[in-house]
Amino acid sequence: MLHGKLVLQEPAAEEPGHVIAALNFKDQVLYLADYQKSAHLILNPPESESVDALSRKLTARWLAGQLGGSRAKIKAVLMDQKVIAGIGNAYADEILWEARIAPQSVAGRIPAAAVQKLARSIGKVLGHAEKQILKQQPGLISGEIRDFLKIHNPRKRAAPPVVKLLQPL
Repeated sequence: MLHGKLVLQEPAAEEPGHVIAALNFKDQVLYLADYQKSAHLILNPPESESVDALSRKLTARWLAGQLGGSRAKIKAVLMDQKVIAGIGNAYADEILWEARIAPQSVAGRIPAAAVQKLARSIGKVLGHAEKQILKQQPGLISGEIRDFLKIHNPRKRAAPPVVKLLQPL
């Protein structure tokens, strides 16, 4: 959801704006709200065929198989939910920064050593993000915490120091 959010509150509280759906529980109501009305609620969705970004199935070998022969930009491949589930724009940038790979690099032409580093970076960046979010807001179900990010950080006024990235091939 780009602009949608989940709101969990007591039934007596004022309903949030732009509600698409509400799930009533004994002591709380879970609202799905989206001012653009583009979020969709699917009950019992079919299991995704994509590999979750934090899955142990996402290995360097698996990733090399996904990238092999692809002419797409690596950032687009990372964000393709049909390939890897769970990586959005901000985290794709963080992962590529950590792996020192330019977002414009052609996915199928990334060297094997860089693919290994990329696979490690996915787990490292997302694992760190999960720990930081749970530490700062253990009950958070909506919104984003980004003050630990290197790239998409609203509190930073300058980009991180420039390092030599793998240039587009």
